[in-house]
Amino acid sequence: MRPRGGLTALPRFTIALVVAVVGLVFLRRAQARHADATAEPTSAVAALRALPAPRRLFAARLSLPQSYAPCDDADTSASRRTTCATPAALETPSQLAHVLAVAAARGRTHVDVDALHALALGDLAWAHPSPMALDRSVAQLRTAARLLPNADAALIDLSAALLVRADRRHDARDLFDAAEQSARAVSLDSTSAPARFDLALALTRLGFGDAAERAWRDFLAVESTGPWADEARRRLAAIEGAGGTSFRADDPDVAHAVRRDPQGARLHGWDVALRTWGDAMTRGDTAAASRALTSARAIGRALESQGDDATLIDAVRVIDAAAGDAARTRALAIAHRAYADGYADYAATRHAAAAVSLRRATDAPGPLGAWARVFAASTVLYAGDLPGAERALRREIERADSARHPALVARARWSLGHALIRLGRSDSALRELRAAADGFARAHESEDLGAVQTLAAHAAYLLGDSRLTASSVSGALTALRAGRRSGWRYNALYMTALAAESDGLLGTARIAADEGVAVAARTGNAALAAEALVVRAQLAMRAGADGRARAAADAMRARATIADAPASSGRDWIASELSIVELTLRPPEERARSFRVLDSVVAMYERPVVPPRLIPALLVRADTRTEAGDARGAAADLDRAVALLAREQRATDSLPLRASLVDAARGAVDRAVMYYANRGDAASSLRQLETGRAGLERSRVATDASPIHARPGETALVYALVGDTLLTWTVRGSDVRLKQAVVAHDALVRTAEGARAALELRTTDDARVELARLYDWLARPVRAQLGPDGTRLVLVADGELSAVPFAALLDTARGRYLVEDFVLRDALTLRGDAPPTSRAADGDALVIADPAFDRAAYPALAPLTGARVEARTVSERYARARVIGGADATPAAVSAALRRVSVVHYAGHAVFDDDRPERSMLLLAGPGGGLTAERIASLPLERVRLVVLSACETLRSTGARGGGSRGSPAHSSEPEPSASWARSGVSTTMRPPRSWPSSTAATWRAESRPPRCVVRSSRSSTRHVPLSAPRRRGRGSATSADDGRRATLRLLDHRERRCRSTSR
Repeated sequence: MRPRGGLTALPRFTIALVVAVVGLVFLRRAQARHADATAEPTSAVAALRALPAPRRLFAARLSLPQSYAPCDDADTSASRRTTCATPAALETPSQLAHVLAVAAARGRTHVDVDALHALALGDLAWAHPSPMALDRSVAQLRTAARLLPNADAALIDLSAALLVRADRRHDARDLFDAAEQSARAVSLDSTSAPARFDLALALTRLGFGDAAERAWRDFLAVESTGPWADEARRRLAAIEGAGGTSFRADDPDVAHAVRRDPQGARLHGWDVALRTWGDAMTRGDTAAASRALTSARAIGRALESQGDDATLIDAVRVIDAAAGDAARTRALAIAHRAYADGYADYAATRHAAAAVSLRRATDAPGPLGAWARVFAASTVLYAGDLPGAERALRREIERADSARHPALVARARWSLGHALIRLGRSDSALRELRAAADGFARAHESEDLGAVQTLAAHAAYLLGDSRLTASSVSGALTALRAGRRSGWRYNALYMTALAAESDGLLGTARIAADEGVAVAARTGNAALAAEALVVRAQLAMRAGADGRARAAADAMRARATIADAPASSGRDWIASELSIVELTLRPPEERARSFRVLDSVVAMYERPVVPPRLIPALLVRADTRTEAGDARGAAADLDRAVALLAREQRATDSLPLRASLVDAARGAVDRAVMYYANRGDAASSLRQLETGRAGLERSRVATDASPIHARPGETALVYALVGDTLLTWTVRGSDVRLKQAVVAHDALVRTAEGARAALELRTTDDARVELARLYDWLARPVRAQLGPDGTRLVLVADGELSAVPFAALLDTARGRYLVEDFVLRDALTLRGDAPPTSRAADGDALVIADPAFDRAAYPALAPLTGARVEARTVSERYARARVIGGADATPAAVSAALRRVSVVHYAGHAVFDDDRPERSMLLLAGPGGGLTAERIASLPLERVRLVVLSACETLRSTGARGGGSRGSPAHSSEPEPSASWARSGVSTTMRPPRSWPSSTAATWRAESRPPRCVVRSSRSSTRHVPLSAPRRRGRGSATSADDGRRATLRLLDHRERRCRSTSR
């Protein structure tokens, strides 16, 4: 018998249980929803995307959704600043500050790439970024693009930031980079409308024609409606409508016709009107002569009234002055005919025929004789008499009126610059060509302006000045925008491809090469068409097997095309370059049998010597000679190539440009070094390396042929990283030994950077691991050759290895750092290593300690509390020392004090601009940031003999041949006369303790390492330490945020990368 109610009790219990469970589920779901609402998002970028769309602030697009706003840059000029929304129209979401604060907190504790990306977007998307914020965004986005697994959004934002910075600073190099990064983004996501928009915008700003049109059409294919599409159509129409407006002689409004095309008007006046007058006068047709002279007079007066070149009207006035004198008039008529014939031959590259005609007009009075002499001197250049051409052109420049005849003087400077390039004096050539560009700009002659800017880009390219190369070539493309069939426009595209390739921007280089092929084909000039194909083949050979197949196809087309070109020196040069490409594409066994083909190529570039073309030819012939077993011939070619590069470096006056040449020479030097190293010739391989560094020091001691040796009592340790081969030379006396090892290049570089980062973040265990790995790579294999403990060790390292904190290398077997076993000293080159500077503690000293920099502008940097202690210790060692710190350390105060002291010690933060190193600075108090490298280089520091930079990040090194000291006068670093160093230079008081990575960075750095920037006076003169900013090639690669080749001056410390902020 069941209990009463039993049948109903169980269902009631079950119901209650179900209700409880369901209630618990709903409670947990509510708690989860509340947690989701209050928890920090896993992605800061995703949190930004969830905010209301920011209003468009600049022309470029971001990866975030944006509220469209029209911009004021409807034209395609790269030189005007774009504005799309006013600050009053901006609205900042209330959640933005919180999202960015969380991202910043994450970034302070570990490397959070998503946080970096978000912080950069915060600077870009909701407010017009300041220059500092813009630089910070570019740096953050480079890192994010390099490290994120799906980098298309970061690449879009990086290209946008670069476009904004180019707009603000008128820096075409950023435009090159923006095109590269947006092209990479398109390759990752071809349907991305922002990526395609930014690519089209970058190409438009650079002055591309065909490529820009194609890019805008590609954008419209993925986003065909809406305001962005409408803007794209307007920009596309502006490019399509940029056709030329050539001078028309039949225009009844002569002044209007001249304004449209001043250069065409001047050429018509000289080549047609005055030629017609000469013909008519010699045959006695005075009516026709009068009409022609009237036309020339009208054109000349219009040019003169507009402030353009006045040679035409002055030539007409010479004719007018001869009226009534039949003999003088006839002589002028004959001379005008001769000049016109000579100029026509010159324009057609028939230089020998041109010389004959032009010489018949060189004695004519006024501008006629001047123009004839300028072009006659130019034919001397092409005949090979470069010194003779230089002398003649300089005479014409000196006697001409540059204010009244700017085009005439500019044309003379153009030819002079060309001659200087061929003489291997690219630095001097660049000055002449830039002056020529100014002259053509004053004369409003756009085609000649574009032509000379292209040649200036060539000179800057040879010097390794990538910023000036980019600026010049972008200016040339813009000036020549209307010339879709212009040979000069092809030349500008040719230089664009070379400049982009040399900066590692292979995507931009390929775009330029493709457009160059199209423009060259439209010119109808077979030689140019062949050259364009050769250039594209040379680029394609760097792209693996597929690229070599494309290169072979282009080489075959080029060979067929060059056969149709008329004989000329230019044709011969192009054929020679094609021969090198064809030989390089052959299998090794065929190259070994065919290397004699290069003998004629080398011989041609030797008559006269043309270093830019001779050096590559020598290198290729050295490779093929090696494959053919001709070791002696290969060595001779390599020796000569390196010697030519060293000569070019020494002939360059500009220190930063000379440093760039060291970088440009790296490929040739590395090849020569490896040639001797592989044959076991340690001394010869080191000699080649030192010769390649010769441009860093112009004195004889840096470049003579005397044996390399170390000073008595010292051991020199020299490093070079060539690809995956680590070369380590030890030099004791005259004994030179070489240790060669295969390493993982990227792993070694990452370890050096990891050690630096670990030291900055005070992650002791990580630092010890990285420092031990570096010791095993760099020091342990040669430890037995270094000598006993206490030996003075001279370190010479460049490229990526200059980032290694050598003093901190950890020998785990002995538990000791390298600085505990040796007295360390740095040298820029071994041959240029002069005796140490004396450490007398007399003289006036300036000690700059922990400036009160703008924390809002640099939120990631902290005050350096240890710097005050360091400053007090250092100042006590000098009889007359002034300490400036905190709010008193302003740029004005420091600049004034620098003029009156002989010793400078800076203990503070350094901030780097990787893309514009001359803007890198030592942070100081007050507005403006601090002292930039550019500003320091301009200060009169004649009294300064010693500079110690004891700062965070006072060196940023990359793959440059000159390493962190590139561009500096050769120097060695000796211990500072401070409490931490005995007079003997051996540290006797505070060596780094066993727990060094966690000890006070300021104390160890000041007291355990030599200062990095020591300048010695030579007799009565004093040199200050300039600023150097090396960068490695490959700025567009996925492996480095510091890529590209840069050469500007930096006042920066050497090798020890430990950040003083760890002392906080």
